[in-house]
Amino acid sequence: MGLLTEFAVETYRVLAMAAPFLLLGFFLAGVAHLLLPTERARRWLGRRGWGGVTRASVLGLPLPLCSCSVIPIAAALRKQGAGKGATASFLISTPQTGVDSIAITYALLDPVITVFRPLASLLSALIGGLTVDAVDPDTTVHPDGTVHTGPACVLCAADEAETAAAGGAAGRPWHVELFRFGFVEVARDTLWALLAGLIVSGAMAALLPEDFFTRYLGNELVAVALMLLVGLPFYVCASASTPIAAVMIAKGLSPGAAMVFLLAGPATNITTMLVVRQQLGWRSLGAYLGSVAITAVGLGLALNGVYHALFAGQWHMRVSSAGEYMLPAAVAHASAAVLGLVLAAAAAGKLRARLAPSAPCCHAGADHDH
Repeated sequence: MGLLTEFAVETYRVLAMAAPFLLLGFFLAGVAHLLLPTERARRWLGRRGWGGVTRASVLGLPLPLCSCSVIPIAAALRKQGAGKGATASFLISTPQTGVDSIAITYALLDPVITVFRPLASLLSALIGGLTVDAVDPDTTVHPDGTVHTGPACVLCAADEAETAAAGGAAGRPWHVELFRFGFVEVARDTLWALLAGLIVSGAMAALLPEDFFTRYLGNELVAVALMLLVGLPFYVCASASTPIAAVMIAKGLSPGAAMVFLLAGPATNITTMLVVRQQLGWRSLGAYLGSVAITAVGLGLALNGVYHALFAGQWHMRVSSAGEYMLPAAVAHASAAVLGLVLAAAAAGKLRARLAPSAPCCHAGADHDH
């Protein structure tokens, strides 16, 4: 089998294994959108202290938002009066996991990581939010309880995103809105990152020998540290990071090191760092990055400990079983075809949006400093 053929086969195999669960994830994303629209999330999360941090951590878990799309909502929460800790918690828990990424984790990895991942995200968000509140608490609060920070254009974009999310369902039957959000908006938001994740995983599966990480990164501490360095600046959403992690584990990387990548990658990237610095300040950024890094390493080592204690250090991920699908092959192939149509429609929608005239962020005549 030629290299290009093997690359294509491996990429399609990961796609077919993930497709049924990605489609399920898109559906559940629509359900989450109906149950928790953005305006309601702002009302619930716009609190300071333990309450705000806990709500932000818990409610951010199921939301299918990537590292980029969570930013305007977090900025809106901050404008609405959310404390620094609650804002940081939301920025951590929301992109680290979601109903779509949980579904694809079950498809490509195993039940242990499927359960461990959202729990780890919740703990990471709680620790991150409380750390930010402890290191850099809010000091300037307006009498009405709101906090006004950041450039007006960021807040303008947040207001527009919130208005669109809160009013997008107006006039539509609930089932139409569910499918529109899950299979159109979420598919568009995750399209390029998801395709990149599939391509990278296919390339790794085709190019790397089966024992690559065992041979070169046999030391678990070294592997965890390396995955942290890779994950911190790397832009990848939760769903897109999963096939990459699955193939790395299949090539010998420890599950704990892969978990560090799954936690650090979605929660920290250059864009998120800039927004945290802009909205919360330098001290909060330091607390944010420090807490995410330390928590990811600690949880990664804890996951390795689970596998050593319960499974004698052995793991067998589904993606490593070449030619085998979790569901019947006919279901996998049919789902891959449907997912291909969904992603093609998402690509066409993004192309139309790119070709359409773009409106300025801020209203004409507004006097904003940039």
